[in-house]
Amino acid sequence: MNLKKAALYGVLIWIFIFIVISIIIFIPTLADKLTLQKVLNLIGVAILILIFGNSYFKKYPANFGQGLLVGTVWVIVSTILDLVITVPLFVKPKGESYGDFYSEWDIWVGLGIMILFAGIAAILFSKKESKSITETTEKVEQKSIGEETNKEKNE
Repeated sequence: MNLKKAALYGVLIWIFIFIVISIIIFIPTLADKLTLQKVLNLIGVAILILIFGNSYFKKYPANFGQGLLVGTVWVIVSTILDLVITVPLFVKPKGESYGDFYSEWDIWVGLGIMILFAGIAAILFSKKESKSITETTEKVEQKSIGEETNKEKNE
C-alpha cells in the first residue's frame, strides 16, 4: 500500500462525496425526503469507492485484506476532514454537535461501505499476473531438461 497515495485518494473521495451530498440535498423533489437522500448518498458512496478503487488498485494491486486496509485509510481521512470541516462549518451552525453528527446511522453505514467496497475493488481491479498453462508447462520442461543435463555432466 502506498500510504501517501491512499491518503490523497481519501481526500478526493471525501470531496466527491461532499459534492454528491450537496447535489442530492438541493434536488427539490427530495427536499423533505431525508431517508431517501441518505440512501441515495450511500449508493453514491459505493459507486465512488468502486470508481476510485478501480483507479487506485490498477496502480497498486492488492488482495481483499489489503483493500480493507486502504479503505480504512480512506475512512480515517474522511473522518478527519469531517471533524475539521463538515461539523464546524455545516453542522454546528445548525445548532447540532459532533455527537449529533456521529449519531446518524448513515454516517456509520457509509464508513462501513467505504471499507468493504475498497476490499471488493481490490479484488475486482487489481492487476494480476496470470500464467497460462502453456507458460507453466514450458518452465517445468525447461527445468527438467536442465536437471537432466546437469546429471549427465556429473556422471
